[in-house]
Amino acid sequence: MTAGTSDVHELKTDRVALTVDPAFGARVLALTDRASGRQWLLEGARCNDVSDDVVFLGDESRGWDECFPTVLSCENADWGKRLRDHGMLWGRPWAVADAGPQHLETVFTGEGVRFSRRLSVKGAVVTAAYAVTSQSDRPLPYLWSQHCVLSPREGDRIVLAGQGRMQGGDSAFDWPHHPTRDLTMVGELSEGYVLKAYAPTPGLASAAIIGRDGGLRFDWAGADVPALGLWLDYGGWPDKNKPLVQVAIEPTTGEADDLAGALALGQERWLAPGQTHEWPVGLSLLDAEQGE
Repeated sequence: MTAGTSDVHELKTDRVALTVDPAFGARVLALTDRASGRQWLLEGARCNDVSDDVVFLGDESRGWDECFPTVLSCENADWGKRLRDHGMLWGRPWAVADAGPQHLETVFTGEGVRFSRRLSVKGAVVTAAYAVTSQSDRPLPYLWSQHCVLSPREGDRIVLAGQGRMQGGDSAFDWPHHPTRDLTMVGELSEGYVLKAYAPTPGLASAAIIGRDGGLRFDWAGADVPALGLWLDYGGWPDKNKPLVQVAIEPTTGEADDLAGALALGQERWLAPGQTHEWPVGLSLLDAEQGE
């Protein structure tokens, strides 16, 4: 099913437009550069299955979601259950706490936490300000990842700054020189390639996808968000019958696919009872001349 016009909220400036569906995980359905007309997110309909047993595949991998307290499904004794694939937030109803033409704050409350995201737009910049508060009586570990699934075009390139040595598959490498290919240039559907890579971001960091009609850049600080996840899918996932071309730039709190992996690396974050963690991520549209 698709979201009705009454369900979504739109934020606009002269340069950027966002469309957000609070009832479906506060998913950002569209992030549009009004100067070029380019829609940066991979579009798709709501998914019918948002149960605890859902498997996150191609139909689910659309738009901009929030992954918390894990990305891939895993068992965790502190949460007392098996955590859902891509976490508790996506696809579930969020409440609108505050809304205006250029801002939207949405809140998910349940399972011992209150998770909020305030989106604001100014000029060519989108700011996502996050806060998560424990409502549990015991400490809770978490992994968070900003899951923006982008729709790349032929000729686009990926530009990273501020990241350390990357780990992708079984290889450690310095960007963009993975053993399988130079990762700068976006691939094509026929390539049949897929890679998930991580890197620490100890200081100020950025990641951008840039093409002939401009670009989209993510900016964050390592003190708030100490890692980057990068998902590259050029016809290699989910299967040969329904392949996709997508890139996900994912500022994240840990270099792991799930909370169990973050715990193994000592990169999980802990919320004490009543404690709040806050962090921002900025997204900026780049002009065409910056993208050349």
